Formats: sequence, structure tokens, C-alpha cells
Amino acid sequence: MAGNFKSVAVVMLLTISLNTCAGKVEGPAECPIDCSNAINATDQTNITALVTGVTVYCHGSVVPKVVELLFTIDAPSGEGAPEGGTRPSIPRPSISFRPVFNGSYDPSRNDHEEVEYKGIMTPKDKWCTSKCGVAKINLWPQCEEGATLKHQFYLTSGPVVSDEVVITAEDEDEDGGE
Repeated sequence: MAGNFKSVAVVMLLTISLNTCAGKVEGPAECPIDCSNAINATDQTNITALVTGVTVYCHGSVVPKVVELLFTIDAPSGEGAPEGGTRPSIPRPSISFRPVFNGSYDPSRNDHEEVEYKGIMTPKDKWCTSKCGVAKINLWPQCEEGATLKHQFYLTSGPVVSDEVVITAEDEDEDGGE
């Protein structure tokens, strides 16, 4: 029950945050991003993946599209907790993060020189949360003809580590096509 409450609370706070972003926002991934004054998360911060598993259907060794992952970064508000409850969390804008991609990447699609960031398509100047407290990362995982590959991804910021997201790159031809 506590997990469902947390999920509902995150969605509600994200909705409230979206409504307070400047201008019309189509979704959580569309809020403006400004990393110029971004800071690291504190130990009071939570980083939550909006999905913990993604499957990409490949055509041989070709991944048909970029995988977009969204995370919320929030922390308890400064207000006191209701009697017998916990303090509400609020989305945190301009929190810097470091993406960690443990998997193979499509070498033809890469934006970073450093080996540890290969396969991550999001430019470094966008490695912070939006004004809505949402982190967005684009990846291009590798596929292998006739195989299913599993890739792991997570974010870190300061002392905080997000949930792990498992990206499964599955060759459609392995099961006779879909």
C-alpha cells in the first residue's frame, strides 16, 4: 500500500509541477532545462525512474529509435509532516546528475568522446533536471542479430543513486518477427 501511495504522490506532484512550469507544457519531458546553476542532490533527495524496464525491438543489428528514459528528482519539503505521516516531497529543478550506462551501444550513434558515456545521446549541458524536476536521458543501445541483449542504466547525483532501468534489445527475427 505504501508503494502505491508513493506512486500516486509522485504522479500528483509531477502534475502540479507541470502546471506551474512557465508556458504550456505537453508533458513532463517538455519542461524547460537550465543547467547553468545546477547543484548535486543531497542525501535527502530521491531519484525515481518512471519505468524500470524497456524493451526495444530490433531489426537484426539495427535499433529503430532512441530510448528515452525519464526520472523524477524530489526531496521532502521544508514543511512539517502531518500527524503520523511523512513530509510531502516536491520536485527539484536544476539538480545535476551523471548517467551510468552498463551495456553495449551502437558505435555509429554517439555524442561523447569519453568511453564511459558512449551510447548516451543527451548532451552534457542537459544533464540536470528540468524546471519540473524531471531528468530526461536518451540512449542508443546496441542490438545483435539473433540475440536478446540486456543493458542496465541508472543516474547518480551527489550521494544518491536512482532505481536501475533494464533495457532489453530484442531481435524481432529471433522469434520469427513480430
